[in-house]
Amino acid sequence: MSQIKFVQTDQRFTSQVAELRGVICQQAGDVLATCTDPKVTAILAHAAWAEKRRIIFAPTNQPEAVEEIVRTRKVFVLSGEERSATQVNEPIRTPEDSDILAEFYTSGSTGTPISVTKTARQLFSEASYLTEHFRIEPHDVLMSGIPARHLYGFLFSVMIPAVSGCWVVEAQPVYPASIRQTCERNGVTLFVSTPAQLRTLARVENKLMARILFSSGSALDPNTRQALEQTGLRVVEIFGSTETGGIATREDSGIWLPFATNEIKQGSDGNLHVRSPFLQNPAEFFACQDCVRIVPEGFQSLGRSDDIVKVGGKRVSLDFIKNAILTQPGIMDCAIFVQDDFRVRLHAFVVASKNTKTSTLRATLLKQLDPVTLPRIHLVSELPKTELGKVSKSDLEKLLERSEREIDVVSSESSADQVVICFTVHEDCRFFEGHFDDFPILSGIAQIKFVEHQIDLAWADLGHPIRYERLKFRKPILPNTSGKMTLARSGSRFSFRFESEQGIHTSGDVIYA
Repeated sequence: MSQIKFVQTDQRFTSQVAELRGVICQQAGDVLATCTDPKVTAILAHAAWAEKRRIIFAPTNQPEAVEEIVRTRKVFVLSGEERSATQVNEPIRTPEDSDILAEFYTSGSTGTPISVTKTARQLFSEASYLTEHFRIEPHDVLMSGIPARHLYGFLFSVMIPAVSGCWVVEAQPVYPASIRQTCERNGVTLFVSTPAQLRTLARVENKLMARILFSSGSALDPNTRQALEQTGLRVVEIFGSTETGGIATREDSGIWLPFATNEIKQGSDGNLHVRSPFLQNPAEFFACQDCVRIVPEGFQSLGRSDDIVKVGGKRVSLDFIKNAILTQPGIMDCAIFVQDDFRVRLHAFVVASKNTKTSTLRATLLKQLDPVTLPRIHLVSELPKTELGKVSKSDLEKLLERSEREIDVVSSESSADQVVICFTVHEDCRFFEGHFDDFPILSGIAQIKFVEHQIDLAWADLGHPIRYERLKFRKPILPNTSGKMTLARSGSRFSFRFESEQGIHTSGDVIYA
């Protein structure tokens, strides 16, 4: 292992490793690391390995995740900033192939995060292959937008520099302008990123001067790739997982080309099976969760097997729906959620430009999708992303719960016999679905349900509604209408009125038992 070189640092790598070894040797158990930047992670990893300990990274650095591992494992927590007055300066040993050096967790985007251990053989063989395959030289300068506690980030910002001797930029800028400035200032030749970050970069006219731009974590949409390539960048996608390591690569939006070290086949389940030296058991095929079509050059990805769902008796790929949305003008990001209670329903959470309308987007998608599989569209300002740019099912479920509010209550004032509610009916309110695509209106049933719900909240001494009287629908309530709804009580009779700057929309009385 060579000493890792960091750009614009004090170059005290060896002495800092020795100081951390002094901390580690006084503790029992493995190292649970809470660091994220490449320099601290590299120093901590080398110190742990020198003391024959594995370095473990929690699925997140949230206190709950860290505490759960501390409670169930023999570990101690280090941030990498700790120092000891006693340095251990013995030579750093070369790990044995079978030594477990690190432990990572899967992203948990499709369920509970799973622990995956990596031996010295796995980590060094993959880093050596990537170094040779992409011709990474000692003069190269690498910058990673991925925290080093994820396998993808760890390989590029810790392992590859240790193998190749290339330089590493310590900074991990997030915003497009700072990414470009950091690249220019440090002469970055290799930039490691995710599709989510690259979509943001592609929307800004800031040309990066890197030799190779790496992307992994999920497929890069064709529009983003095209925008980046038009600036002269070489864009390389890497296909793999925490369990398998890297499997294949591509430099267009078509066929994935397996690494020369790997053997692939299609299993009887239709999924990709891979045999690789980067696996825990390199002699056996590992079954991935990705549907593929094998072709002479490699394979085509048809989406994850758990992304194929049946809606209304029709099988559909969530990736296909997502890509159909992402290729529309004004769309910046998208995630699909499957709601499966009494029936399967699809929801698309879409980040789009201000002038994007759900009705227009739905009409366009109907040209590509069966009406049964058309998702309900929710326009959101941003998606809840992990550090790898992924969206978990649990986060989408929370997002759905917030968006399922039928009519947004902005404010409410009440007295003994009156309630005045200011409301907004957003464009993506679920009650606009089916009423009607060409001219969406808030249905009368939706308005009545809202009235009954507000009555229930304000007065707890009631039975159930038995009839409506003097019900008048005067003006339709259209998307993005803001107004107020007034409720006035007289015994068991409640008079209500919806109104806005357009005038009175609906009025009537409801009688309770």
